Amino acid sequence: MTAQLDELATVLTKELDFHATLITAALAMNQAITKRSLDEIQKAARCYDQCTCGIQELEEQRLRLSDTICNFPAKTAGHASLLRVIECVPPEQKQRLTTLRAALKDAINKLSKINYSNQVLLTESLKTIAKIFDYIATQDKRNPSGYRRRGAKEKKRSGATIFNTDA
Repeated sequence: MTAQLDELATVLTKELDFHATLITAALAMNQAITKRSLDEIQKAARCYDQCTCGIQELEEQRLRLSDTICNFPAKTAGHASLLRVIECVPPEQKQRLTTLRAALKDAINKLSKINYSNQVLLTESLKTIAKIFDYIATQDKRNPSGYRRRGAKEKKRSGATIFNTDA
């Protein structure tokens, strides 16, 4: 069982590393959204996706190891939780797993807060874009106006746009 516990600790440590990278990517995404940098948003999203895939693979290993350590039968609905594993292990192993579990919970909580902030920022950005499209759609077709190519405002609509591209 010691080998399995060591393997579980290794898996949890790797998960912590991925979560640290995810937190960095989520913070980078937050800054990129604030700066409105599409390239930086895409870069952070790619990193986020890679880390998420890595965590999924590690979670599968963790669940398999947890079930083995706790003698959960394969047909049982659900898996052995990390808390359950901690209850099943010898006292000398409990502290290491408890520390890793607490660190993982802390990382997940931080990540959740940053993700919520990113969600709010993206939602507000999408609302702004929707308002712009609504404005464009509701322009009075009987009294069209806009900016000419050289930035001069014009009442007639032929070839004009509502955005000043020179500004």
